[in-house]
Amino acid sequence: MSEFFSAITDKQRDFIARQPVFFVATAPERGRINLSPKGMDSFRVLGPNLVGYLDVGGSGNETQAHLADNGRITIMFCAFDQPPLILRLYGRGRAILPQDDEWDIAARHFTILPGTRQIFMIAVESVQESCGWGVPVMTLDKERTTLARYHEQNETPERLEKISTRTQSIDGLPLRVQDRFPERDAPAKDRHTKVDADWVPAVLNYWLNEVGPDGWFDSTEEMDARLTHLFRALWEVQKGKPASDFLADADTALAAIILFDQFPRNMFRHEARAFATDPLALDIARAAITRGYDDEFVEDARAFFYLPFMHSENLADQDRCVALFDAPGFEENLKFAKMHRDLIAHFGRFPHRNEVLGRETRPEEKQAVIEGADW
Repeated sequence: MSEFFSAITDKQRDFIARQPVFFVATAPERGRINLSPKGMDSFRVLGPNLVGYLDVGGSGNETQAHLADNGRITIMFCAFDQPPLILRLYGRGRAILPQDDEWDIAARHFTILPGTRQIFMIAVESVQESCGWGVPVMTLDKERTTLARYHEQNETPERLEKISTRTQSIDGLPLRVQDRFPERDAPAKDRHTKVDADWVPAVLNYWLNEVGPDGWFDSTEEMDARLTHLFRALWEVQKGKPASDFLADADTALAAIILFDQFPRNMFRHEARAFATDPLALDIARAAITRGYDDEFVEDARAFFYLPFMHSENLADQDRCVALFDAPGFEENLKFAKMHRDLIAHFGRFPHRNEVLGRETRPEEKQAVIEGADW
């Protein structure tokens, strides 16, 4: 009667897109369970294991409080026509508010509605289908417009001041409150190619603070899906620009190197595109180091100026990478730099990339491919 899936299928994605209403359930470790119906074309499937929905201000904000408490969330869709079906998404979520660095990137796939207060991003851990035979057959009459009309008339400083006092859930859990109303002039389709002026702090905050050292070289499918949603459009827009466009200051250079050298390895894992912007990242890194930009950062962040040399299939770049990492605080990086250099010195390329790049593996490379360093 029920079946579980590890990710959202194409058929399930189509089913979700047809539903005018969905239900969101969360619960804190201690306190009331919250169950809310949602509509207003606010839900998006962003990947096989990533979904999100845009949240408009209402009477309460329990979902945000509960996700901050433990992250757990269940979303349910049911067919009110034929054939019957109940679809549940189980996962973990978090709120992104208009003042957050990630907002403009996260909002790309949504139409910003009057009264928008946050977007919930949910990493889907499992999907369940069940029969839905007990759900009545009903038809949609029309969408309600009362809430939208109310918010259109009340996006005012006075409204923000009133919101600022709502810092607790009904069970006393802490809430973050929005300090601004997001812009809703541009249609959603235009936001796919718009480059947010604040993309530099968004990239740096996400990679250096949110992901951090524990996630840099030990990614998960959840992280790959979320990063793809947040930054793929930015990568697509920026990748055609010359290196000189990213050298205004040290922050911009580092953010660009991360965008072109690190992010594709998550967004396009096991694809040729994972290496497509390596040359651009390397050009930026060379110029940035010449300007001394790398010296403006502590070791953990500084290492990203040097990694494009490690990813190069040119022996001179590999030698320079070893030299750059041959300094106190980089002992672990130096070990990997030497391993990369040795492979290039021996084979002239990384054999592990052969398959995705469409290169024939030479007989002498086969053992290196089997040993399988994923560089």
